[in-house]
Amino acid sequence: MLRSLVGSEMCIRDRYQRRVRGIAEVAMMNDGVLSQYPDEDIQQEHRKYCHLSMESIGRLTAFMEGQLPTDLAHVPGIGEQGIKILNKLGIETLDQLLGQFLMFDRDTAKMLEWCETNRIGGARFAQTVVHSLAMKAHSLLD
Repeated sequence: MLRSLVGSEMCIRDRYQRRVRGIAEVAMMNDGVLSQYPDEDIQQEHRKYCHLSMESIGRLTAFMEGQLPTDLAHVPGIGEQGIKILNKLGIETLDQLLGQFLMFDRDTAKMLEWCETNRIGGARFAQTVVHSLAMKAHSLLD
């Protein structure tokens, strides 16, 4: 019995250590990607985005690389439910979603309000969606 208890404790310890290492790796990756796209050189205050949270780092690196993808599923923070809502609003591509953001003159506060009103990204990921769109717009247009 003592051996199995020690063994189970080791499993718990190992699982905990793997989880801590995973969190640390995500944090380092998060800092790396986000530091590549600062908003310090943006003159218009309403276009700044670094104050917004970034909850979905997993898709951010691929989203920021290369040209603008068309599939809404590439946007960090947008899941299946968000895509369904956007489709009901007549937005079926990332071009159209970015067009909505451009209609607000890339104003992150207005786009965040629009996302929250329409429940894009849900309560937790709306800032992630806007942060991602603003970073991509800045990298493509400025």
